[in-house]
Amino acid sequence: MQEADFGTTQFAMEESARQGFDQDSKLFVHFYLYPHPDKEATAREGRPMFQSREYISIIVPGDKLNIVKRPASELDKRRFAQKYAQFKNGKEEDASGTPLESVAWITREQVEELKYFHVRTLEHLADMPDVHAQKFMGIHRLRQRARDHIALAKENAPALRLAEEARRKDEQIAILQKQLADLAAKVDAVEKKAK
Repeated sequence: MQEADFGTTQFAMEESARQGFDQDSKLFVHFYLYPHPDKEATAREGRPMFQSREYISIIVPGDKLNIVKRPASELDKRRFAQKYAQFKNGKEEDASGTPLESVAWITREQVEELKYFHVRTLEHLADMPDVHAQKFMGIHRLRQRARDHIALAKENAPALRLAEEARRKDEQIAILQKQLADLAAKVDAVEKKAK
């Protein structure tokens, strides 16, 4: 079997992303520096020498056995451009989404078990493939609840935004009313003084 060339692989990934099959967003991706043996410097110095290289770790949430850890390629840097940019800017991002610790209906024990399997957010839990979900007792109910929670939050987001805007406007109105009252009091004081 012949291996696909870089252009074909890149085209396939870009095409799948355009069609809405972006599975990369469901992965836990982490760029980091790792000491790599430097054979030339070791021979020159006569002792083990290492040089930091950029590595990547790719984990499918829920699958603790399928972890990719290797030097980061240029394709990795383009494929996960946002994560790579955060790494280069020194910003560590564990995972984006709703942390499991902040979800009231997930017990502390469940959070710890899920973290062991690299499931750190509600989104990771909701998107966990069936093949990996089979490893957990009662995960199907928990996963469905996560999906329902996310769907409900998306449904309620416009109403919450409107409520937040109304609250901010109410605060602004209260500030303006106070300023108007202060100004009226000053005008009254000046008029009394003038009489």
